[in-house]
Amino acid sequence: MFFALALILSLVVAFLRGRTPEDITRRRFRLWLLAIVGAILHLVVNLSAFSSILATQPAGLSLPLGALLYLGSFGFLIIFLLANYAQPGFLVLLLGLLSNLLAIAANGGQMPGDPQQLAAAGLLESQRQVLAAGRWSPFTLMDSSTRLTWLGDRIFMPLPFRHPVVLSVGDLIIAIGCFLFCNDPFRRSKMFSARRPRLEVRT
Repeated sequence: MFFALALILSLVVAFLRGRTPEDITRRRFRLWLLAIVGAILHLVVNLSAFSSILATQPAGLSLPLGALLYLGSFGFLIIFLLANYAQPGFLVLLLGLLSNLLAIAANGGQMPGDPQQLAAAGLLESQRQVLAAGRWSPFTLMDSSTRLTWLGDRIFMPLPFRHPVVLSVGDLIIAIGCFLFCNDPFRRSKMFSARRPRLEVRT
């Protein structure tokens, strides 16, 4: 929900600046199929309907299937961003994804969340139930063994029309990258680029 609101806000600002949907959709991307695969995997590992399957551990591997797909989704998205790094905001998006990937990879393929902030957002009990049931979740709870806690979900963020969420530093960087992609700050706004009438001096 947070990223949906961030994207909507970015598009609204872009349109107010005189951008059109064609300005964004007509851009050409390399390896765009990787972005689609990465987004689909990202969606799958967050669906509770697959939590039992994703909790299984493939033979010979130390991580559950969910963790492998989660890490793989980041790999596809990062390769896509690297292939299109010249697009506005893509280097910022890359930084945000790498920040989240570091936290997830350092903690067994799950994003660690601050229990106090999750409790404040009303999310702690449901997360505990999922973990206690042995089902897969892309999130886990911070404890004394958690690594890179400063990159985990520990930023409380209230949202309009729904419950608050807990975000990571990487999530905020990704939101900024989305804003830059939609608005392309290095391109002059049409709102201010209209020609001023020229004054003619007659003699």
